[in-house]
Amino acid sequence: NLADVKKEAVNPAFSSANILAGATGSLTTITFPADYDMSTFSVWGDFTELTSITLPADATEIPDNAFQGSNITSFEVGEKITRIGDFAFQGSKLESIDFSKATALTEIGAAAFANTPLTSVGLPKDLKVIPASAFEGSLLESVKIKSHVEKIAEAAFKNCAKLANVNFEDNR
Repeated sequence: NLADVKKEAVNPAFSSANILAGATGSLTTITFPADYDMSTFSVWGDFTELTSITLPADATEIPDNAFQGSNITSFEVGEKITRIGDFAFQGSKLESIDFSKATALTEIGAAAFANTPLTSVGLPKDLKVIPASAFEGSLLESVKIKSHVEKIAEAAFKNCAKLANVNFEDNR
């Protein structure tokens, strides 16, 4: 059974498909080395006990479906992350996401945070588009949107029944 996948166990030369293919168990923690290529990473669907992950320091992207359906409850977006992929956290247990260090983030994928228990979010200042279904079905109560946002796509906040406060902020 897998309890942890540590830095020493993840060879950066392997693709994510090879690391845990066919593995079972109670994976709770993943720590990647600095030079690991995150481009194909995902939780692999069956590791619902995964609660902690440390991304490589040089990671620039959170790939499509990376934490979809996982038990990740909080996440800090690093300063080099430029993109959060489609469905990246969709259906996960994500309760909080910290964009305070996300100085390079310019893109959030479709349905990236859909159907999560997020209650509030302050979006990063360089984000230009809030994509389709980005937060659909989430438990959002409040959203802070910076003035650089040029487009809020269809259904971005659809079925957010508790959403009561949307604050458009100046970027200063």
